[in-house]
Amino acid sequence: PLAHAGLTSDEASRTHNNIKIISVPYADNDRAAAESEITGCMKVICTTKGVILGVSILGIHADELIAPWILLIQK
Repeated sequence: PLAHAGLTSDEASRTHNNIKIISVPYADNDRAAAESEITGCMKVICTTKGVILGVSILGIHADELIAPWILLIQK
């Protein structure tokens, strides 16, 4: 499953001058590793100052893992 919150990388690049995209393999997620479901990835889009603009998660339990990111984007 895919879960997304906030801006996509395309939207962020159109509305912000300096963005940073951080991609992390799902294998680095503790919960995914514990359940041996390491296929997938997570992408965080933020400003160069660290303001989170958007997050995409592709993998098992993505819908549950996106919730804390939604709070970070709203704050």
